[in-house]
Amino acid sequence: MPLLPENNPFVPNPKTCWCHRCKAHSEYQYYKTNISSGDGTNTTYEKYGCKACNSSMFTPDDVAPWMKGLLGVTFVLVLVGGMILVLMGGNGHGLSQSGGIGVVCLLMGGFFGLIGGSMYYYMSKWYAWVSCQNKKSPEDLIL
Repeated sequence: MPLLPENNPFVPNPKTCWCHRCKAHSEYQYYKTNISSGDGTNTTYEKYGCKACNSSMFTPDDVAPWMKGLLGVTFVLVLVGGMILVLMGGNGHGLSQSGGIGVVCLLMGGFFGLIGGSMYYYMSKWYAWVSCQNKKSPEDLIL
């Protein structure tokens, strides 16, 4: 009896957790950790771990908007920081206050770029897998 598409781990579904190592919507374990700080605030960390390979999993529909936002902020910060350094930093007086702001923009852009870039890396794996799976017939997607 063939698997229904919604139950088949090899049919792409951006609303469910996906394992980049198994390249499937594997079964997962949900981990939740609460950390209390001295000032009374609580922080909750959530993680979905693949039961097959113990790798972290992600939901593409949840990651995509964050990735696009972080990469957009990175682009703006690097552009503004670069323009400030080029236009105001080259006045022969070293790094003025505006030049310092340019450096801060570049550093913040680099920080957000690292986070957005790692999201882009895993999302590109997802998009490549989806493209590959869409080329297969339904019979090929059965376990």
